[in-house]
Amino acid sequence: MAEMKPIGIDQTTGQARPVESSDNLVNDVGQVIELAVTQVYDYSGNLRNNVQVLFPWSSPQKLTDPASLPTGQVNGAAWSPNGEYLALGHSGAPQISIYQRSGTTLTRLADPATLPVGTGEKPAWSPNGDFLVISHDGSPFITIYQRSGSTFTKLANPASLPTNAAIGADWSPNGELLAVPQFASPYLNIYQRSGTTFTRLSNPASLPTSTGYTSAWSANGEFLAVSTDGSPYIFIYQYDGVSFTKLTDPASLPTGQGIGAAWSPNGEFLSVAHQNSPFVTIYQRNGTTFTKVANPVTLPTGRGTTAIWSPNSKFLAIAHQTSPYVSIYQRNNTIFTKLADPATLPTGDAWAGSWSPNGELLTIGQTPTPFVVNYQTASEMPSSGVVTVIGTTLA
Repeated sequence: MAEMKPIGIDQTTGQARPVESSDNLVNDVGQVIELAVTQVYDYSGNLRNNVQVLFPWSSPQKLTDPASLPTGQVNGAAWSPNGEYLALGHSGAPQISIYQRSGTTLTRLADPATLPVGTGEKPAWSPNGDFLVISHDGSPFITIYQRSGSTFTKLANPASLPTNAAIGADWSPNGELLAVPQFASPYLNIYQRSGTTFTRLSNPASLPTSTGYTSAWSANGEFLAVSTDGSPYIFIYQYDGVSFTKLTDPASLPTGQGIGAAWSPNGEFLSVAHQNSPFVTIYQRNGTTFTKVANPVTLPTGRGTTAIWSPNSKFLAIAHQTSPYVSIYQRNNTIFTKLADPATLPTGDAWAGSWSPNGELLTIGQTPTPFVVNYQTASEMPSSGVVTVIGTTLA
């Protein structure tokens, strides 16, 4: 059998060719990039057009803790759309902590004049960054702030409030609608925003049947997913601009309490972090059909609490109970491969997470002090030495 040589991209011609022994891949990477073939395919044909370069992964580096920490378990985390602010919902007064970022330094801002009531849950930024909402377990159950610079002013409460503890919140991509799941019936509230006024819409014809934990809008605003305490654990609605229609449940459901739902930014995948093994269920969307993809070979080690997609839809982090408390997967089509754990792990059960908009910072909220762990990853993701070579027949 002929010798199989690694395939490389000649940076002078842009063409793929076998790597020769004369190529110095360590000291002369500008000439040839070594490719690790991840699929067995035909190498014939116009290979240049059949190379899919994957993003690299360097182990996330833990940043120095902020000088002023949250005062209790962090239940929700959200980076602002411009990456300047990080909002955390947590137990213990003031229930919300907002940090301003400068480089890799996070400085806690002065608390808003009017604070949430009760344990802070999940914060959410409007798409333009002008509004910040946080759900909490004391009346009025949601607090909505308008941002002016780094000052946050509470808006008047909606005329119709949630009727029980609100656990999550999520804005539609156009910033017009705000979904707020809650602990008791009707389990889901949807508000329409007009300026700074929020009007509760009529309930969807088919409501969740148990506690709603998180809500998540797809990137195009067509779908709203709500993870729930009881079966089917995930409710998916299609929104036509007027009404919400519940879709048929996926054929394969999560195996327990759905705690954290999240869409990939490209709108192709819906992930649900949940109570029982495999602790995360990932669906691929085709129209209005959601098909479960194969579980990762290496699963999270405990109850999944939050699903966190990177902005490029290439990485999925699952916050969970049991060490290492966060499991990070790289996506290649529908295959999710667990990456090496960060060198410095969270120190206890993880309940929240958010990726900064440029993909550089990954925030994990946890139970024990310091309550929040911030990691730095690559802010720019250049071509790596790992590719998929796509072909049609074996040669």
